[in-house]
Amino acid sequence: MSDTFEKIFQGGVTCLQKIAVQPSSDSSNKFGKLQTSCAAIWMQGNISTVEPCSGIRPKRRNHMNWKAKFVKGWGRLGLKFDEKLDISDMINCADNFHKTMAKALSIESDTRNASEEDIEEAEFFYRFSRAAAVKVYEITVENSWKMMQRWVKLNADNKIHEKPKRELFRTAHQSGLITDPVVWWEFFEGRNKTSHIYHEEIAEEVYALAKKLDEHLREFIERLKERI
Repeated sequence: MSDTFEKIFQGGVTCLQKIAVQPSSDSSNKFGKLQTSCAAIWMQGNISTVEPCSGIRPKRRNHMNWKAKFVKGWGRLGLKFDEKLDISDMINCADNFHKTMAKALSIESDTRNASEEDIEEAEFFYRFSRAAAVKVYEITVENSWKMMQRWVKLNADNKIHEKPKRELFRTAHQSGLITDPVVWWEFFEGRNKTSHIYHEEIAEEVYALAKKLDEHLREFIERLKERI
């Protein structure tokens, strides 16, 4: 099937090149034949969707290289490949973070109100929940900046992956995806300290950032949903 897919790709690019250079009355028919061929492969279950004027989204892992080639050929014609960003994993990650923080804050409150005979056990559970919160914070910040990068690359700057993280947060702010690029840089720096939480001061510092992230993450997810 890969040979068939290659023929369709090469024929499609050639067809579109002719349309771009020499528009004719039957251009739409030529493009229609390309989509019809793509739809034929889709009907056989080899790719998951065929969307008008948006290219092909492959289902199988071994077709990923063909998607890359298709997008590259699309770009040579000066046409935009409309790739839909999947944010479901990011939403699940954020939900997990909020639940973990809610539990950690509850245990922290119980520790402050613990009696003298229960304080040792309460402090143990506090350190345990704090370590869990810090680990989830690390995962969440990592997923967040990568999601920002994917969104910015698709919508604002396709070279953003080659630039420093400060520039990523600045561009995300300018695009309306986040409100405070400075605080997101702090979250990113805090994420790099999570491997040192055996130090009490560092653990408390990162845990404080995790509390701060809670509100900013909710805002980021809401804005991300609005811009998909």
